[in-house]
Amino acid sequence: MSAGLSVGVDTSSAADAGGVSDSTPTATSPPTNHDRKSLHLWLEITVNDPEKRNANMKESYVVYCIETRVIDSNMPKYGDAPTSCWRRYSEFELLRNYLISFYPNLIIPPLPYKKAPQFIGRSSIPLSLYNRTESDFIEKRRIGLEKFLMRIAKHKILSMDKIFFCFLFEDSAIWRDRLAACDCKSKTDFKALTSIMMAIKKKKGSSLNGNEQLHKEKIYSDNVISCINTLIKIRGRILNSENIVHRYHGDYGKVMIEWWAVEDGFGGLQAASHYLDAFSQNVEPFMDEEDVLMESLHDCLRYVHSLRKVCLREEMMLLNSEELEASLRNKESQKNLVQQQQQERQMEGVGVKNSLMKNMKERIFGCESNEEREAHLKCIEHDIHISKEMFHALQRDTKNACETATEDIRRFHAEKNSDISHILLRMAFVQIEKSKKNVTVWQNIKESFHKL
Repeated sequence: MSAGLSVGVDTSSAADAGGVSDSTPTATSPPTNHDRKSLHLWLEITVNDPEKRNANMKESYVVYCIETRVIDSNMPKYGDAPTSCWRRYSEFELLRNYLISFYPNLIIPPLPYKKAPQFIGRSSIPLSLYNRTESDFIEKRRIGLEKFLMRIAKHKILSMDKIFFCFLFEDSAIWRDRLAACDCKSKTDFKALTSIMMAIKKKKGSSLNGNEQLHKEKIYSDNVISCINTLIKIRGRILNSENIVHRYHGDYGKVMIEWWAVEDGFGGLQAASHYLDAFSQNVEPFMDEEDVLMESLHDCLRYVHSLRKVCLREEMMLLNSEELEASLRNKESQKNLVQQQQQERQMEGVGVKNSLMKNMKERIFGCESNEEREAHLKCIEHDIHISKEMFHALQRDTKNACETATEDIRRFHAEKNSDISHILLRMAFVQIEKSKKNVTVWQNIKESFHKL
C-alpha cells in the first residue's frame, strides 16, 4: 500500500465535511475552502485488480485495489505516481452505512450485489445466463464499486466528507479506527421503515400534512420501482426465450445436413446447415451486453429505492411531530384540569361545618393538598415547556431536512434521467445489432436455398 495523498485542510470548517472532528489529526483531508469542488474534477478514482485471498482454510474473500491520481495541475501532488489501497466489499458497506447515518436527508448511491443473484428479476432464468462464472460476477461487482465511488466523488457534499476521503487512501486498520471514532450508527433498516409507514396507514384519523413535493416523490419512486421490476422481469423472459429459439435453430441445421446426405443436387442444404448452426450461436456474443444492461437496470432500481428511503424518513419525522403535538395537547388539558380543580376548591365554603366535612372526606377518600396540587401544576408546566421546545426544534429539523432532501432530489433526477436514457438507448442498440446479424444469416440461408 502506498502512502496517502496529503492535501491541506482548513480546520475551521472540518466539521462541515462530517465524520472527523477538528481535533482529529488527519494525514489525508479534503481540500481547503478556496479549493473546494467536486472530487471527480481533480482526482481520478479507479477500482482495479480484484484479488482473491484466503481468510482461513475454508473461507476466502475478494479485495479490490482503489487507485487515485491527481489530474488537476493546480492541485498538490499533480504529476505524482498513483496511490493505491486495498478494500474488501464489507468496507464499502461500512462506508455506505456511515454516509446513510450522517447524511440521512441525502440520496446515497447504491452498492452492487454482494452475492451473485440466482435469477434475473423474478423470472426463471438460471444463473448461467446471467453470471456464467464467478470471475464474471466479480468483474461486474468491480465495475459497480467503481461507479459507487464516482457517484460519491461527483456529489458536492458527500465528496467533501473526510471519512470518504480517507477511505480512498488509508490502510484498512487506520480507516476502521477512524470510522469507529465517529460513533457511526448501523444502517437504517428499510423493512423497519416500511413497517412504520404501514402502521401510519392503519392508524385511524392519521393524516400527515408534510412536504407535498416529497410526498409526490415517494409516489413517483413506488411507480418507478414497479416499472423497472416489470421491465427486468419481461427482459429476463425474452432472453430466456431467445436462448431457447436459437438453440432450436441448431436442430434445423442437423435436419438440413441429414437431408443433404440423402438428396442429390441439393448442395445448398449443406451451406444452409452451416448458416443455421451459426444462427444458433448468434445469441452468445450478445450475452455480455445483456448482462451489463441487466446489471444497469438493477443498479437503477436500487438507486430509486434510496430515494424512497429518504421520503420515508421525512414522513417518519412528520409522524414524530404529530405525536409530540398530541402529547403537548394532552399536557395542556391536564394543566387546565388542575387549574379548574384549584378554582373550585377556592370557591368552596370555608365554614367550620364545611371544613370538618371536607377534612373527613379527605381522610376517607384521599385528596391532594394545596401544596401537592401546586407542585403537580408546576411539574406539568415544566413538561409543557420542554415539549414545546422539542416540538419547535423538531419542526425546524423537519423543515431543514425537507429543504436538503428536495435539493438533492433534483440532483438525483438529473443523474437518474441520464442513466435511464443510456440504458434504454443501449438496449435498442443491442437489439438492432442482433437483428442485423440475424438478417444477414437468413439472407445467406436464402441464397443457399436458391442454389437447390
